[in-house]
Amino acid sequence: MKLQMSWILAAGFNLLLASPAWSYKCPDGSKDGISSVGLSTASTFSDENREAALPATIFMDRTGDLYPSASVPVDRNQFVSVGHDKFKAGRLKEYFRQIAARDKTILATLSRDAGMKDVAVSEFSDAFWEDYQAARRMQIGAEVQQLASGAATQQPRPVVVLVHGYRNSYCDAQTWYRPLTERLRAIDPDVRVIELYWDGLAGGRFVTLWTRAQWNMPLVGVGLRRVINDIPAQIPLRFVGHSSGLPMLGSAFGDASQAFLKGCPSPREKRRPGDARSPEYGDTGLPDGCKPASAAFLQREGCYYYRVRGVACPRTAQFDKDTYRFSERHDLRLAGIAPAASPDTFYRYAPESRFPLSRIALATNPRDSATAKYGYGSLACKAFGSSCLSVMPELAFKTLSNAYGASNTTIAVWNFDKSDGTQTPRVFPYWTTRHSVEGWSQNSLFEPFLRFVLTDEIPAEGSDAVQIKLGG
Repeated sequence: MKLQMSWILAAGFNLLLASPAWSYKCPDGSKDGISSVGLSTASTFSDENREAALPATIFMDRTGDLYPSASVPVDRNQFVSVGHDKFKAGRLKEYFRQIAARDKTILATLSRDAGMKDVAVSEFSDAFWEDYQAARRMQIGAEVQQLASGAATQQPRPVVVLVHGYRNSYCDAQTWYRPLTERLRAIDPDVRVIELYWDGLAGGRFVTLWTRAQWNMPLVGVGLRRVINDIPAQIPLRFVGHSSGLPMLGSAFGDASQAFLKGCPSPREKRRPGDARSPEYGDTGLPDGCKPASAAFLQREGCYYYRVRGVACPRTAQFDKDTYRFSERHDLRLAGIAPAASPDTFYRYAPESRFPLSRIALATNPRDSATAKYGYGSLACKAFGSSCLSVMPELAFKTLSNAYGASNTTIAVWNFDKSDGTQTPRVFPYWTTRHSVEGWSQNSLFEPFLRFVLTDEIPAEGSDAVQIKLGG
């Protein structure tokens, strides 16, 4: 009871301090901030942000659609309040649909932006938008290929994609993207880094934002999968997600729908070779016996439950085609720092329903302030959306090991609370540690964690701080 009251007081303290992030200068000199239409709104990205961004930077809205280049301006106030409709707000497609209703030249502008040839359209349509997004994905793929080329060995350079969590603006993410990039290059000078920015929501209302942001994560994740499919397969990709960036990536790399369902049959303790991996799916795309955690999400975004399995949604099959498939890749690795995710995120990661990940690395700590909800271990991590994957190392390792069974995926779960060197800095209350990447990077385990992600090194087995499952 005392612990629960402490968490309530700490969360209340956080809410009192929370305030809207007004415009200010980012590390790269561009202006950042949140639209003034409300405290909790889309964490949009300004024209200045996109203009100042590094090559191959990826900007995505809350549905997983790609932003245009900086040459196409986006009115952020109008963008986050399209038609004063919460469903349409913060969606690039709806924003440009509204713009096109009064300015027909925007269609030609978008077409030129994506390098679309021989496009002669007079009205905005879903078909035009899908063609535009497909062209933008091809542009991103070409930019990544250019970024990865030129290694001395003639092999593509490894590319690391950094992914922030919710409640991060462009400036917020830069505060750890840039320092982490330097650490990665110190380990492997050949590595190239891409910064990914997605609308996980931002603003002052900490608790309510988390609940809303959870319904952005899956949409952005499956949208990112389409981008990955247009990146040449021979390029080694490493994705490093912080906090809710990890569950977002869960929908990009496998069937993470279990985390958004309820009432499902109890999962088996362990999968064995020959087990039936995929249950029957009903007309709604949901596994039999399961219900959506949000009826509104199913009504409006039900296609997610098809797409996350790599299957075209019946009502949008003409657009989906095979862009949500799981394609073969040369070397794909996934890493999560303080992953604010439910263990169910990886439950349906059967071999036929996910990307072939060669390595998975999780950095966990039962004392992390945000994912432990200012509690300790498993006592509070389920409040306001489960984030137990970050604060229950044993469960995280068991979940991943069961999901990947006898596959060739090597799994390593670090418990930063067990480090024998520098501990992640403490915050108030005294039993919790900082949630930021900056805080975690001061732990002595952070360097071997990064080396596992970038190199072929394997941590020593038997350590209290690391649990290992070797692939093969």
